Amino acid sequence: MIQHVGIFYNDQAGHSQAGKLAQRLATKAAKQGIRCDKITAPNVE
Repeated sequence: MIQHVGIFYNDQAGHSQAGKLAQRLATKAAKQGIRCDKITAPNVE
């Protein structure tokens, strides 16, 4: 079973709600014993 995954997301997506969604996913995964790293890239502007 996978025990460590990365969640790659665009921090500006979804009216800047993507980070909150990534955190919710990481929290739910943690309850199943899966460790998550949230990964985003810097803004290119």
